[in-house]
Amino acid sequence: MGFIMPERLLYRAKQVCDAAILFLSHDSTRHRTLAKLLTAVSAQLLPFVTDRHLRRIDPLIAGRYYRALQLVDTVLTAHDIAYWMEGGTLLGAVRHAGLIPWDDDADVQFFQRDVQRLLALGSVFDAYGYTLIESSAGGYKLFPNSGIAIAGRHWRYPFVDLFAMATEAETEFIHYVDRSLRQKWAAGYFLQGELLPLVRRPFGPLQLPAPRECRSYLKRLFGNDWNDVAYVDWDHRREVRIRPVRVRLVDRSPAAYVLPGPQP
Repeated sequence: MGFIMPERLLYRAKQVCDAAILFLSHDSTRHRTLAKLLTAVSAQLLPFVTDRHLRRIDPLIAGRYYRALQLVDTVLTAHDIAYWMEGGTLLGAVRHAGLIPWDDDADVQFFQRDVQRLLALGSVFDAYGYTLIESSAGGYKLFPNSGIAIAGRHWRYPFVDLFAMATEAETEFIHYVDRSLRQKWAAGYFLQGELLPLVRRPFGPLQLPAPRECRSYLKRLFGNDWNDVAYVDWDHRREVRIRPVRVRLVDRSPAAYVLPGPQP
């Protein structure tokens, strides 16, 4: 019987490879050969390292995300403000039918024409115990006043990100209004025929609006293997970057959750 390396050790080996690849990517010439070699090694390890190594969201936090998204849906729908899931939240809707078990995040988009109408709803959200603010990082954040304080930030955890979108004159892509977000997520746009009409998709205990056609967007944003691999690159509790380790996707179930009490 041959020796079988424990998956934990394979994960550590892949973690080292992926970290080295990320470091070497900052020098596109001197270390190109080594980066290619490590990329090949990482790819060989991928089938043997699964998402069981990724830390799951606390069910209580997942429940608070669902409650916050329910509030967003209730208030925006009542005031005829169109919005839709995007980014990792949309990936969760398509791939897991809910929150990704290791992604402590919630992102939605809306049209730029509704920015002032959204901001005018601050008092409505306040009545539910939530605060809506404009974020220095681009977009807007909605968070419970009873949330967990984040060092150096003006918002609390867990929070929902809301991003304004508009049609670019040059490309007719529906893209982020904020220039820094367009640069950061250059592939995070929708083609005209992909977005409308919006359709509601199951998302945990909710049914939330989503673009009409999602898969082309997910492929652009996350790569061709969006439906086969998993990774975490941001800790939203502390608002710090994490070195991502790409692993094989096995768990397609949504995050476990415990809903808090009903909205006041």
